[in-house]
Amino acid sequence: MTAATTNRRLLIAVAAVGVLAGLVGIGASITGVDDDREDPSSDSPTTAPATTTAPPAEGEEPVPEDAEAAEAAAEAQLEADAAVSRVEAERIAQGEVAGPVDRARIGDEAGTVTWEVRIDGESGHTDVVVDATTGAVLDIDD
Repeated sequence: MTAATTNRRLLIAVAAVGVLAGLVGIGASITGVDDDREDPSSDSPTTAPATTTAPPAEGEEPVPEDAEAAEAAAEAQLEADAAVSRVEAERIAQGEVAGPVDRARIGDEAGTVTWEVRIDGESGHTDVVVDATTGAVLDIDD
């Protein structure tokens, strides 16, 4: 058997495996296989999908899911570009206000990328604004 024949047979075998794998995938989608769906015969309660959003508060307009996704993507990009990480911003804020961190959010305020870190202190929440480029504390709001 020549090398060309061996290569041709190997190529045919690989193509056949690919076709079979594709057919299995098509068959699964045709029969309605859905890994996220609960078994209807199961006694366990069903849960809401993870992508659901809370209804808007009274007086607020509902936000479309694509707008939420765009906002999350923008925040992820800001965080990736920030010189000061979330953990560093939290440490800086805790150096100013004692207490555990409730949350940290990144945003762009008038061209300055900042971390707004909320600390749960003895007298309630305190927001500490940290410059995401320099690490400087820009504001402390009780």
